[in-house]
Amino acid sequence: MIMEQKFIRAFGYIFTQNTYEQGLRYKLIPKEIITCTIFCSRGRAESYDAETGERLPDNFAGRMFAATDFDRPQGYDILVTEPTTVYCYDELMNDNHKLDLEPVDLPQGQNTVFENGTKFLLCEGVLYINSVSFTAPAAISITTGDKVVTPETRCLGLKIA
Repeated sequence: MIMEQKFIRAFGYIFTQNTYEQGLRYKLIPKEIITCTIFCSRGRAESYDAETGERLPDNFAGRMFAATDFDRPQGYDILVTEPTTVYCYDELMNDNHKLDLEPVDLPQGQNTVFENGTKFLLCEGVLYINSVSFTAPAAISITTGDKVVTPETRCLGLKIA
């Protein structure tokens, strides 16, 4: 396996989950992802300007990119330095619907409160709500009042507005 792709349904939307093996090198072309928001839930990848070779900031767990962040027209050369998983929300795959996505990084063992009405896509990790375990990937909707969330592991995900 070099790259594995799965489609994740959450709250009526489709997210693409891409998992990359360590050592993979590939070219990312911005025009191919112009309507995507990308969230890295696990791993690390080095990024270079495809034209100049200039080292750019790494992609790492917890980092989110919007389409407007991809400003190198010649693209990016990517080197996956750790097994990496990213989630992509593509408006084109979702009837041109724009979502307000907020990255969330919950440290292991640190309780937090999800307010009533929260929609959360758990992308990495295991957490508990009222003694019920959720393992990524999982769509979690809080509908019966505010809930205390307890991460068993570091948990990364996206709040959806």
